[in-house]
Amino acid sequence: MPVMHVWPRPRRALILQCAIVATGASVVLSPPAGAQAGAPPAMVRREMGPPPISQADLREKVKTLVESRTKEGRFSGTILLAQEGKLVFEGAYGFADREAQRPMTIGTIMNVSSIGKLFTQIAVGQLAAAGKLSLDSSIATYWPDYPDRVAARKVTIRHLLSHRSGIEGDIFANPLTLRSNRDNIPAATSKPLAFEPGTDQEYSNAGYVVLGEIVERVSGEVYHEYIRRHVFAAAGMTASAFPAIDSLPANAANGYTWGVPPNAPPPAVLPPLRRSASMQPRRGSAAGGAYANVHDLLRFLVARREGTLGVPARRGQEMAAGGSPGSNALIAEGLPGGYDVIVLANLDPPTAGMIVDSVESWLGGGRGPGGPGAPGEERVGGPRIIMRAPGQGGDMPPLPEGPLQTTLPETPQGRAAAAYLRAFSSGDVPTMRAFIDTQITKDGRSLDERVSRYEQIFADMGTLTFVGVRIAPDNSFAMQVNSVHQGELTMLMSFEPVAPFRIAGVQFRLMR
Repeated sequence: MPVMHVWPRPRRALILQCAIVATGASVVLSPPAGAQAGAPPAMVRREMGPPPISQADLREKVKTLVESRTKEGRFSGTILLAQEGKLVFEGAYGFADREAQRPMTIGTIMNVSSIGKLFTQIAVGQLAAAGKLSLDSSIATYWPDYPDRVAARKVTIRHLLSHRSGIEGDIFANPLTLRSNRDNIPAATSKPLAFEPGTDQEYSNAGYVVLGEIVERVSGEVYHEYIRRHVFAAAGMTASAFPAIDSLPANAANGYTWGVPPNAPPPAVLPPLRRSASMQPRRGSAAGGAYANVHDLLRFLVARREGTLGVPARRGQEMAAGGSPGSNALIAEGLPGGYDVIVLANLDPPTAGMIVDSVESWLGGGRGPGGPGAPGEERVGGPRIIMRAPGQGGDMPPLPEGPLQTTLPETPQGRAAAAYLRAFSSGDVPTMRAFIDTQITKDGRSLDERVSRYEQIFADMGTLTFVGVRIAPDNSFAMQVNSVHQGELTMLMSFEPVAPFRIAGVQFRLMR
């Protein structure tokens, strides 16, 4: 199974659903056979081998790590570790209210920031499954008086879900006035589209606010009430809610920030903490800001896996992340050994991410100590995912910008990329074995290990259909593809700088 990581960059490239017909490096687009509107297909869980650590050792390492970081003043929050939905470890650390010296408890609810987008996705999926909306219908279908009439006719529900709408209003410009999803509408719709819908991909809180309004109009219920009744109650999330940040209930944690810029590395000496309430909306919205505890989030994962939320069951390895001043929440689901880890912190990112990184590495992957990948990549914003693939040769270049090309270039790199797609999507192990052995840079692992890795990734992703490509100056590619099991994603490839220009690295970036 591929290792997944959250990518901090907000830009995302266009991904559409098309089929691949490749000759050499030339790719012709055509509608996929049997394609139909609706929620993306459920991810498939594969059988995983045991992780390289016993459950007892894992518990002890988690406990030691979290206690150490708490003592250093770098963690405050809760953690839950489960295996196949059953509790393995839980703990509460630090203070929910520092001024009152009120300690954190395992039942403390915290701001989960953008993890709340998962709840909006479920709401939209429920209404689609009930036949009340279509993912390929425009905003105007459900919101005829949308402020931008032209945009309303162009932007579809699917565009909004996948951050391909071009809607980019700043909903955090005046947070103290925001007490309902509808309060966010003026800010969310105040700017013209950043790009033609469906031609690019950019993370959009405003787009999710628009989804929340559509949920209200289609269901006839206020967004917060709809989520309470049809998501929280359906999943058994008894503590979860959308409280006002200036009148939090007794079981809620206050958020605290160091005031360090989000892209700066964690300082060696921490500055004083201060409350982050003035930097947050008064109440959460469809873009995020719900409050939950770790037990409720585990109930959500289990309900989603069992298909009891009125949408197709989702199974597989996935990462969801939320981050804002005084809030960092992470869910890592379906890790090796069937583990789920949930970490909530009432401090800035990457407070929770540092814990999850280590847990991932102990389970046989991840970016924690000793794990692959560049240090310091924070899990902020989100939910966003990266999956690392066979033959990866170090860190990948930034995501190329510019127009999407509908054919791969007639260059050695373009031909290698087309050959990779054909070999990968064949699902044939001997074919991919030969390709890895001859056309992917050696990386210290045995060929058997690399082929096994391919089998794991193919089981999670299925065949890939090509959409388009962006090319960086150094001939690295960002290809937009559609995965049978994972849906829309961006595939990054880098190449050796000299002949025979073998593939040096591959990553898949998935947006949820």
